[in-house]
Amino acid sequence: MIKTVIFDMDGTLINSDALVEKIYRELVKEYPPIISFDSLDLNQVMALSYIEVIKILYGDVKPIYLDYIMYVHAKEKKGQLAIFPEVIPMLKDLKNQGMYLAVVTSELREIAIDEMQILGILHYFNEVVAFDDVTHPKPHPEGILRILEHSHAQPYEAIMVGDQLSDAFAAEKAHVMSILMGWDENKVKSMAIHYDDVAMNTTQVLDIIKNRQQLKLKFNQDGILTLCQITDLHLMHDEKNLSAKTLINSMVNHIHPDFIALTGDQTMGEHGKMSYHQLGQWMDEINIPYGFVFGNHDTEGGSYESLISAIQPSKTLMFTSGPKHLGYSNYWLEVYEGKEIKALIIMMDSHIDAMYEIDNQKVWGYGSIDQAQMMWYERLSNRYPNIPSLLFLHIPPYEVRHIKQSEVIGVYEESPSTPPVDFGFVKLVQSLGHTQAIFFGHDHYNDFIYSDHGLMLAYGRVSGYYVYGREGFTPGTRWIKLSTKGNVTTGILTMDQLHKVY
Repeated sequence: MIKTVIFDMDGTLINSDALVEKIYRELVKEYPPIISFDSLDLNQVMALSYIEVIKILYGDVKPIYLDYIMYVHAKEKKGQLAIFPEVIPMLKDLKNQGMYLAVVTSELREIAIDEMQILGILHYFNEVVAFDDVTHPKPHPEGILRILEHSHAQPYEAIMVGDQLSDAFAAEKAHVMSILMGWDENKVKSMAIHYDDVAMNTTQVLDIIKNRQQLKLKFNQDGILTLCQITDLHLMHDEKNLSAKTLINSMVNHIHPDFIALTGDQTMGEHGKMSYHQLGQWMDEINIPYGFVFGNHDTEGGSYESLISAIQPSKTLMFTSGPKHLGYSNYWLEVYEGKEIKALIIMMDSHIDAMYEIDNQKVWGYGSIDQAQMMWYERLSNRYPNIPSLLFLHIPPYEVRHIKQSEVIGVYEESPSTPPVDFGFVKLVQSLGHTQAIFFGHDHYNDFIYSDHGLMLAYGRVSGYYVYGREGFTPGTRWIKLSTKGNVTTGILTMDQLHKVY
């Protein structure tokens, strides 16, 4: 639940780049520096305070430089300042939601307050922390931590919206979710990997916050969350669809889950959009919250965006596509006991395929969790310390290919189809100690589990009736029970029977 929204000012709320550049150019014309202003990276200049830039240009900070900056600012501000589109409606909306709004800026306080008053936005904010209000400016988290203290918010109850790396790094160090305000597409390309999400306009900022408010589950009165993993339905708008629908209903009626995780390849073939829409209708009939990740076959019948649009009207869907630079199904749900978060359900996109470099040669392979996603996962884990999580994806991680059949519990009938290269994702998960189990699908004739240094790696049971191997392999599902203490129990249920409990 988000309670506090923190904004950077320049480049995020206020378009002041032209004014700032004019101030510097007049300053160096009046007082020639020891380092040429044109030799500096203008983007970096915009991320720093006047004092920090003066130190670079002149070696030290003299009052005469600051006085001249104030003089030029007073002379030029009204003609050069502008507010970005729809900022005021966004601030009004957030204020009406009861949010604690704050600004952490590298601007001098006198200038920051003056500019916010001129543009008519100062009164929306509960607090402004400027460069001269802190001992350690951004990228240090001091300003954000001060606001968390004053707003009585935990790090996972706050969001930082900025446009520079210093904003992302300050948020990361404070363990606060960050949104890159993407007014500048060049910044999006270079900085997105360091942010948790990207918004190209103020409506998208509001949507991201709205999603965070809605992606919530609850433990039952016994402190248990029951999940049902449905995987590899391979809906193709043929006679097998009815069998898949019957299976879903049967599984749900037996397991009585609190949440259903669809782990990829919901569809296959040209009828993807129709099948996604139909799937949403089926799930609404069941009336149990569900979410999904994409698999490697889903987009054969339409783009990611079109599939999301087809299923989006579903009232029981708990889904957001997540930041586009990570894929199309990277998000998480908070699980509450009362008002306290006790667990997370994390969904991640393992993509379709990729070309990998092995022994200096390009080799095709199935998709994997990439470096950007690993950074995202690590920031997420640090935001919720000591809170257990379950992770769902489609393609099994690299480590699964090295598991021996003699070491598993469950069915092992198919060589695991993993990515061919190890990016270290499982090792990262184990080192952080946040996730108890990773669940996946993709290989239809495996449903085994394997424990590795306290981390469970587990296939689901294929839930669809598309057959590419031996006949007679009974579809089913995996059930999972998670306790508030982080204990995980799981088993397989087929259409014939509940055949094992682990």
